[in-house]
Amino acid sequence: MKLSGLLFGGLWHGPERPPCPDPNQWCDEIVRAMRRIHTTDYTLDGKTRRQYPDRVIARRFACPAVHASTDANGVYSPSDGNDPPSEPPDSWVSDYAMNSNCREGSPKDVVFLFESQPGWNQHGGPELFTFDKHDPKGGCVLLNDDEVKFIRTAEELKQLRWK
Repeated sequence: MKLSGLLFGGLWHGPERPPCPDPNQWCDEIVRAMRRIHTTDYTLDGKTRRQYPDRVIARRFACPAVHASTDANGVYSPSDGNDPPSEPPDSWVSDYAMNSNCREGSPKDVVFLFESQPGWNQHGGPELFTFDKHDPKGGCVLLNDDEVKFIRTAEELKQLRWK
């Protein structure tokens, strides 16, 4: 699912799971990690380049149900080295929010990330959850144990653990 791919491609790269990011900067932390982790040394000229340009990193924050890929080859193609310099993500948009109550040591069944209206570094609780992006109506949540659930009703949303 897209939510787990966002984290495993950015923050959780490798066997060790790092602490939960600061809710005020969680998107920024994923961007910094992806820029740092996904680099390649090219032997022809000895330069280190990022494998994925910013446009690819930005797509990680887009719900595929809302923003279908326009690239016929998918967004995960390596950079050709001619990408523009890194741009600040202050104009980027995320279709997800982080549960402000999820911290290191939180129970495994606590909501970690969930679908929300567009924004950046959004955090809060179930009041930010949106049911309006999918057909049939509903939205995804990522629990602290990496399980992704599709929530269809307000009753199902109330049954999730937020603290």
